[in-house]
Amino acid sequence: MAATARQPYATLPFKTPALYRIVRHPLYVGWLFAFWATPDMGMAHVLFALMITVYILSAIQLEERDLCEAHPQYQAYRQQVPMLFPRLSSKRRSEPLEERA
Repeated sequence: MAATARQPYATLPFKTPALYRIVRHPLYVGWLFAFWATPDMGMAHVLFALMITVYILSAIQLEERDLCEAHPQYQAYRQQVPMLFPRLSSKRRSEPLEERA
């Protein structure tokens, strides 16, 4: 078996494509929607959805801490873009986001 040369890890650039300009965690929003938007929820499903919601909110805190350390511009992004719920106002941001994909 041939040995492969290991390359050093290169940090990916910070980008805000598509839905990431509306909310910071669109995948988590999708998961939360899938768990809570159920026409018939028994107690077991409510308990499951609550526990998953707590887990996701905890994961977001850890993920954002790591993102702030890895990408200094993430702090400005946090101030401009809501975490899970899109803003209802039609006001445009005062400063455009940098490094869009």
